[in-house]
Amino acid sequence: MSTTTTLFRLPIEFADQLKAVAGALDKTVVEVVRDYLEDHKNAGTITRDLRGVGSTVIRGFLLFQIDADDGSPIGFQRMTAKNARDLAKAIDDVITTGKAQKATIGGETLGLVKVGMGFAFIQGDKRRTMAATVAPEVARHLMDAAAEVERVRPNIIAA
Repeated sequence: MSTTTTLFRLPIEFADQLKAVAGALDKTVVEVVRDYLEDHKNAGTITRDLRGVGSTVIRGFLLFQIDADDGSPIGFQRMTAKNARDLAKAIDDVITTGKAQKATIGGETLGLVKVGMGFAFIQGDKRRTMAATVAPEVARHLMDAAAEVERVRPNIIAA
């Protein structure tokens, strides 16, 4: 999986408090930290950028790209807003149901499969594995990109 383990050294008192927050909210410590980061993203303190996940709107279409585990690009060249929303739903479906999903756009196919506690994008012989806790962020990225396509596309058609 394309994750790293980061050791945070906290005073025992802070670690105890973090565990207490998680217990009180019936969440894991990772979920508490993720929620904390989400609050700061919503407040604009930090960006929503995800390492190795990107998109660009070009001529009313979305170029969506993810860096595979080996660093090579995978993704789609010409996604519509609907394609982006459908892919976001497929990500959610693979996490919630565990069933493999597939998206085919413009002759390119991207598979989504459950892998242990995470999931993977697969395109040809390339793979990008991610933690399940990142799935909502990738789905949100796609939903935001879909909104951007819908914002830009009418201007291009009218021009």
